[in-house]
Amino acid sequence: MTPRTPSSLVPLVAALALVLGWSTSPARAAETKPLRALLITGGCCHDYPRQKEILPQGISARANVEWTIVHDPRTGTTGKIDIYQKDDWAKGFDVVVHNECFSDEKEPAWLERILAPHRAGVPALVIHCAMHCYRAPNEEWFKFCGVTSHRHGSHFAYPMKLAKADHPIVRGLPATWQTPMEELYNIVKVWPDATPLATGYSHETKTDEVNVWINTYGKGRIFGTTLGHYNKTMEQEWFLDIRIQDRLPAALDLLRDLVGINSYTGNRAGVNQLARLTAQRFESLGFSAEFVPHQNPACGDHLVLTRQGSSSTSIALISHLDTVFPPEEEERNAFRWQPEGPRIYGPGTIDIKGGTMMMHLVLSVLAEADPAAFQRITWRLLWNSSEETLSRDFATLCRDRLDPATTLAALVFEAEGRPEGRPSLVVARKGRATFRVTVEGRASHAGAKHPRGANAISQIGRVVNRIAELTDYTRHLTFNVGVIAGGVAMNRVPHLATADVEMRAFTRDAYQSGLQAVLALSGPGDVRSPVDGHPCQVRIELLEESPPWPRNPGTDRLLQLWQSTAQSLGQTLGGEERGGLSDGNWICDFVPTLDGLGPHGDNDHCSERSADGTKVPEYILVDSIAPKALLNVLALHKLTATAAV
Repeated sequence: MTPRTPSSLVPLVAALALVLGWSTSPARAAETKPLRALLITGGCCHDYPRQKEILPQGISARANVEWTIVHDPRTGTTGKIDIYQKDDWAKGFDVVVHNECFSDEKEPAWLERILAPHRAGVPALVIHCAMHCYRAPNEEWFKFCGVTSHRHGSHFAYPMKLAKADHPIVRGLPATWQTPMEELYNIVKVWPDATPLATGYSHETKTDEVNVWINTYGKGRIFGTTLGHYNKTMEQEWFLDIRIQDRLPAALDLLRDLVGINSYTGNRAGVNQLARLTAQRFESLGFSAEFVPHQNPACGDHLVLTRQGSSSTSIALISHLDTVFPPEEEERNAFRWQPEGPRIYGPGTIDIKGGTMMMHLVLSVLAEADPAAFQRITWRLLWNSSEETLSRDFATLCRDRLDPATTLAALVFEAEGRPEGRPSLVVARKGRATFRVTVEGRASHAGAKHPRGANAISQIGRVVNRIAELTDYTRHLTFNVGVIAGGVAMNRVPHLATADVEMRAFTRDAYQSGLQAVLALSGPGDVRSPVDGHPCQVRIELLEESPPWPRNPGTDRLLQLWQSTAQSLGQTLGGEERGGLSDGNWICDFVPTLDGLGPHGDNDHCSERSADGTKVPEYILVDSIAPKALLNVLALHKLTATAAV
């Protein structure tokens, strides 16, 4: 994954890696001996009670760290923190994080007790107001920090840029980025042993103020940043990251439970069992359930979950309950929940129970991270009980429950595509029409009275060839003759033949022209009896239709929102026009619709596995879940902002 826009935690973690020589990779971190870190916090002007939670959580999400936290509850500018009373206060720690603010403690002897361990080699991270601490006349604290600052400017979001892009701490970060609302310190001196790594531009001083740097103090390596006045600066994406990571085990437990229920379209009891489990799991988020009977009594109930918001503005999330795997197929192929390395195999892991898991994870994180937005929106969650067989009554249900005037989006949680290796969302899908071609000829004895016959198989062969020739790749219009049957014996001229055909197209114009061209082939055929000219009769019946989902402004606006969010995370995101169908086909002309919001995997609709690896069943890639959840949460946050009242 490409680098994301940094929060203030990104250089902190990189600094720890540099000064202590360990990796920020989660896998490496798990293998490494825990780092012993001491966080010292407290004093004037900042929300230190909250920051003493934010900093350890954010760093520990990326490294194996054991924290000792010393928090002084005093909120003034004077205060001698108890731990500094001992000369060996830093003994046993690999690094000290200074996030304190006691500017009027100026006693040189007190300051020397604080600085001696660092001069002797204990590394330090110095954050924000720590730069304004301990203003003794000898300026030894400023020498330790690496910069001198006596004041800060007004609060505003300011542009950042790298000053030393090839340094290991900031290598791979964007050359420029924007902070949220922050407090930019005015730096009056950069000490000789300090190296600036990044600056922020002040519209007040018209100066690029150093705000990320490294320093050497005696034998100690020091990292400093003046970022971090507001909790929001510290939180940003990593705040959501850690909440997603915290919830990932529970999300996988939910997915395992969903996969453990066979919900083949024809297994009505299994589909209904899955619907009730799903409703139960979403209940803690405040959703009420409605089970809507299918028009076909052989199918399970559709599921609608609703959480009424403080406004009428709504967002719809769409998934489906059914899979394509009958119980006996799962049993025959031992196809069940099976984690293997980065993959988890199992029926529905990616199509689409993984999408349901993603919906729950995203809403859980959004409810905690932005409760006001979560409570403002009216959420409508809809599950089709027979999507794999294209149920038109679910389309009717969606159109009945979604109001175009108040629905911001319908988001379909089918699997993420990765054409050419790039993550993509679905912005268009082909429509589909299916036909039954029936040819009635005239039977006769194939030996004694061959000329009296009108061969229905010969005629249907000509018809299906004409249908196949209607394929026009320049218009993305395709026809497929999928099933053909006819005749009863070789000594009889066949009197009946049938064929099943499907047509697919992206645009409505191509779809309609293809439909008309096929239906126009009905009528007398050109295979006739040589005796009396009796013709074969061709009858073409339209069986079912799923309308095309063409590119449209509503979908494109949603894609742009998700793409801009991905860009802010340092990711790239494409828009895919997919040939397969989804429930989005039924509603894309009704409300703005975007698809592919689920995690990534492969081999959907496959259950077989072979020893040589040529047959691989359906699986989900576990590593795709958290990044996609983060993208969805942030994009939904932006989308809900349009409904602010």
